[in-house]
Amino acid sequence: SLRANKGLYVGGQFIPKILRASATLDYDLTAVTCQDLTITVTGAVVGDDVAAGIPNGSVVADETFGYWVSSANTVTIRACDGALAGNPASGTFSVTVIQR
Repeated sequence: SLRANKGLYVGGQFIPKILRASATLDYDLTAVTCQDLTITVTGAVVGDDVAAGIPNGSVVADETFGYWVSSANTVTIRACDGALAGNPASGTFSVTVIQR
């Protein structure tokens, strides 16, 4: 049975609805501290849980990433580099949105 169209009960256990997407993102943090880029995830809504796959080659020293559903169907991945020296390599970023 469906629960508010966001998951499924199987044998009495709730299985959340999982949405996945990926995109090639190319950050340039040489002149800014943070930069936001987005990935389209059809069906995502603000408040959903998000996990992200950050490609190893796109990580540079002193860099952090944050991610969230920023609007309907859109996950934002924010890259920040406090040293203003990061120009991470372009890479394929993946996101998983979990609707409970």
